[in-house]
Amino acid sequence: MLDTSLVMKNSFMFLVLLTTIQAHGQINEFKNKILTARLYADTPTYKFTIENTFNSTNVVWAPNIRALTGVDVSINGFISVGYGWANNDDPGSAQKKGVTEYTDYRVTYTPRWLRLEANYQRYKGFYLENTSQIATGYAPGFHMLDANMVGGNISLNATIVSSPEKFSYTAAINQDARQESSGGSWLWGLNFSDTYFSSDSFLIPSQVRSQFGDDKNVISLHFNSLTLKGGYGYTIAWSKKVFTSLLLNVGLGGTYRVIKDSIGQTYSIGNAVKSDAVISFGFNGDDFLIAIIATGDMTAFTTNSLKIPAAIGDAKLAIGWHF
Repeated sequence: MLDTSLVMKNSFMFLVLLTTIQAHGQINEFKNKILTARLYADTPTYKFTIENTFNSTNVVWAPNIRALTGVDVSINGFISVGYGWANNDDPGSAQKKGVTEYTDYRVTYTPRWLRLEANYQRYKGFYLENTSQIATGYAPGFHMLDANMVGGNISLNATIVSSPEKFSYTAAINQDARQESSGGSWLWGLNFSDTYFSSDSFLIPSQVRSQFGDDKNVISLHFNSLTLKGGYGYTIAWSKKVFTSLLLNVGLGGTYRVIKDSIGQTYSIGNAVKSDAVISFGFNGDDFLIAIIATGDMTAFTTNSLKIPAAIGDAKLAIGWHF
């Protein structure tokens, strides 16, 4: 399973070094091609943790997804669309961790200097990852289940590439362009996200609920956040067709919170802290490409008595063709 925080930490350390290197870059936009199509296998990480502000007790919910498969198609220099689906786990896993339904749609607008992304992800069916620390009576490997728990994220991202002649964002992530010499650029952006977790029952198990303060009886959490972010991206071109790319963004913004508990709903405004990172490497030829892309995205939300770091990440193997 991908460690989201490790992706971001290593990306930050390497990018600090790379910003000291002169960035020039040479971008091949495949103007003699029309589109790029990729098939991918994906190992995802998605979990949300409910922490209290009084001690170290926390609750960690995760979906039971072993791997994803997907496809995306890019009209070079214009737009990319993608769809992913979950692979069914074996019956033994379903008994221990339940069954998760998953939906994933992505659309990206990809001119050189601007990247616009719209993402929709939805999970239904979670298991309590740290069951052994919370409840007794479960056999080793078996977990507390909530088949009706739903978690998801709808996000809109806009990123401006300050020096598109030196660094290609789309070459690093979608491979529908190719960066043929090393170079980097500062990145500036805006993120809107609608993040939610809800269930027919309480999100915090009864065994530890009393430790979580004013919001202990929460049934649903809904966060609408708007974040300004900045960062840096750099691609090392080992040759014209072999690359390694690193990107890191950090941001701060505001959140409109809707919290529902056993009594009713409350509305409030708070802060959101966001960070995301990408590490990719591979071969991007004239007709064929193969790449590994690892991503990590962490947004931290708060309520009166809870801290909710929501982590999304994946490690993807993509194989594709330029037509």
